[in-house]
Amino acid sequence: MNQALKRQDLSRLTRIAIGEMSSLRAHRYVMIIMDSEKCHVVLASPEKDASTVKAFAQHLATHQGKPEQIQEYCSDISAAFMSDMTSTLSQAERTIDNFLVMKMNNARVNVTKTLRKLRKGILH
Repeated sequence: MNQALKRQDLSRLTRIAIGEMSSLRAHRYVMIIMDSEKCHVVLASPEKDASTVKAFAQHLATHQGKPEQIQEYCSDISAAFMSDMTSTLSQAERTIDNFLVMKMNNARVNVTKTLRKLRKGILH
């Protein structure tokens, strides 16, 4: 996944979903920012604070994007974290949709599990 993140072109990214998901090790959570239209991971971070927002803005700039182009973000995360998002994505509208965020996270997890099974030869 790291190689795919390095090659991203985020110049057309306008809608994102932000949420937490459990990492492979229990009780550790990862903040995921995904492209809402393509269901691709844009950024994954073990941090869940202002540093994640700053990392997202830097990641956009590194990959031909800018915070101003984000028109909408969908989130299921805390209001305290959201203050950092609203200052960074000041022109974007916030949509709270727990179902969408969970659907996108679950889809990504299912793809990852299937790929692991294929590599181990469990699936043919």
